[in-house]
Amino acid sequence: MNFKTICALCALLATTGAYSQQADIATCRSPAGKVYRHFSGIVEKADAGWSDEKISEGVLTLVRTSNGTLDMLFIDARNKPISMTQDGAKLVLLRSSDKSISILAHYAGATTEIYSFFQEKDGRNRYSVLTSRTGPQAVVEKSSVMLGVCDPIRFDLLPR
Repeated sequence: MNFKTICALCALLATTGAYSQQADIATCRSPAGKVYRHFSGIVEKADAGWSDEKISEGVLTLVRTSNGTLDMLFIDARNKPISMTQDGAKLVLLRSSDKSISILAHYAGATTEIYSFFQEKDGRNRYSVLTSRTGPQAVVEKSSVMLGVCDPIRFDLLPR
């Protein structure tokens, strides 16, 4: 993670009053995986199909806000800090245990994602995201699965 990205994420956290008492559950980065771009909309036939996908500078932070709700903060492609809930996503806790958590993030009319944060047997912390982006508001329709690494995950900060 570069200095500019860290500063942008810190600025988001400092300027958003609802997060002044937030608890960071996990900070994850650099997801990579596979994507299937649908042959629809602006995607030409030659560009449709399976390919590798990677967000080298991607950083995602799962937080519990001061009122106890969950949110995810990320830096977008323009290097702009974004809160998923402030951006219109509805987050739903699907399950939580002492070594994993899954959250549904849904943006009406465009994107549904399932984020799973987990600790592997060897102690490594990771996250995966399954994305389905279709509908009238999706610029590029796609389905993808990506995997990234996380700093220590604070499973103890989650409801069970």
